[in-house]
Amino acid sequence: MSLYVKQASIKSKARSEVIDDNRCVRWYIQREGLPVSFNLGVYDTAGNKVAAITQKLTFNSRFDITVNGARFATLNKVTTMLKPKYELEGVTWTLEGDFYMRNFKAYSQYGGLVMSQQTQWYTSGDTYIIDFSKPSEELYCLCVALAIDCADANSYDFRH
Repeated sequence: MSLYVKQASIKSKARSEVIDDNRCVRWYIQREGLPVSFNLGVYDTAGNKVAAITQKLTFNSRFDITVNGARFATLNKVTTMLKPKYELEGVTWTLEGDFYMRNFKAYSQYGGLVMSQQTQWYTSGDTYIIDFSKPSEELYCLCVALAIDCADANSYDFRH
């Protein structure tokens, strides 16, 4: 199963759609809060807020991921000399891949590949494709991908 997210989704204050393989809207994303930080709300098609990605103001980029009112994980951007690296606290997932090109995978310590993301180029605005196998982890996978996108956008000081 796949989700499709436009690259500009997190940078815009307008509500953006996340669509599935059947071109049906699955989720809405909306940037919230102060203009000096990246905070996103994820909403279901009925308009209920089901998840939040909230930036913690620290030296390195840190984002709390809350799903259905409960803390799921914290994404930490690790400072390295050559390329960005991300770690998740609170879950057994590890992240690997080329984060500059938006091609990465998340692995569970217990169950193998959880999700993968790649960029679909040459569309009307670059689109991220998030693939996942367990429908029960769809929202979690989306939130991790959005948090990484927020951390990357934040590192370039892109604030509208």
